[in-house]
Amino acid sequence: MSFFGRLTRTPERRLLLIAFGVRIVPAALVFGTDDVAGWAAWGGRLAAGANPYASKYLLAWPPLWLPFTWFASVTSETTHIPFYLLIKLVPIAADIVLTLLLYFVAEEYGCWPWKTALAYALNPISIYCSAIHGQFDAIPTLCATVAVVMIGRRRPIGAGIWLGIAAAFKTWPLFILPALLAPLRPIRRQAQMAAAIAIGIFITALLLPWPFFGFSTVTGVLRYRSAISWWGLSSISFLAGGALSANLFSAIFFTAMGLTALLLLATRAEATRGALLLLLTFYVATPGFGLQYLIWIVPLALLADQRRALTYSILAGLLIAFEVLARPYTGYIGDTIRILPHAGYARAYGGATDHLYTIIDRLVLWSFFFWWWLVTLIRTARR
Repeated sequence: MSFFGRLTRTPERRLLLIAFGVRIVPAALVFGTDDVAGWAAWGGRLAAGANPYASKYLLAWPPLWLPFTWFASVTSETTHIPFYLLIKLVPIAADIVLTLLLYFVAEEYGCWPWKTALAYALNPISIYCSAIHGQFDAIPTLCATVAVVMIGRRRPIGAGIWLGIAAAFKTWPLFILPALLAPLRPIRRQAQMAAAIAIGIFITALLLPWPFFGFSTVTGVLRYRSAISWWGLSSISFLAGGALSANLFSAIFFTAMGLTALLLLATRAEATRGALLLLLTFYVATPGFGLQYLIWIVPLALLADQRRALTYSILAGLLIAFEVLARPYTGYIGDTIRILPHAGYARAYGGATDHLYTIIDRLVLWSFFFWWWLVTLIRTARR
């Protein structure tokens, strides 16, 4: 048997090669967004013994990502491999593990293993987020997916640990905690332990930088909000000429998430479908948005609602391709991910034209989310 034949002999190896191959090429060719420059600044400051929170790049997440930026910075300095490639290898690795995870658990959810795993390996959202954008949301997405799978296997302690680790990278996984607790309602003690473990790990990670860099490292994470009027209800209000306050949109968001959580607890919804509904509620009600948010739902949707997940992946992939190529709509292609965009990029990005066109193209995807959320909500309420 040839070397290539041995390399691709099993389905698992083929999936690994596919997932890695479609990510490593764009990861090497494209620097990424401004986020990658932020990772480089934080890693460089840590390597120099300086405060990463004092850089010009906002650090608005718990600190578990910081050691990876330090390691990539030191390794790049030693090996002369570009920092942007090294730092992207971390979320790419998470994507590969997610691909294999979906392959091994798909049958538990009535899905074909190869089709489900391949749908993630070739998913344009995850490829963009990890290999092009350079964001690390694949890591908390992996941890949150493992937590949901473990609840399905009645292992609440492990689920709490994995959800806590996910929240130590970014805070959004805590929003799906009610979905993990809903199936455990009859065994209240285990539900309380799972919640306590997840929240405890998150709080520990959140407080970790405080003694070294000050209490602002904690408040910065808790106060952070994405800019409004670029997505969903807040963008509709902007187009309509309204001037509604950010506090009103926050109230709508938290009310929607709270009511959805109560519905799941009342119906004792299965964890995967409950987490899917909570994430859909997030997308519909959140006033702030970033393209990296789109990856969160992909693996859970492939397990719980694969047909709509595939449709969503195509629509979101088209949206991402349009924004990467066109923004900020000055006639230059790919400015958002180039190392040296054209001179007018900084003036155009976030300007009136960029804002208007971006709102319009994102409302198409938001409308799909709204329909998907409505269908899922009705089905959950009827159970």
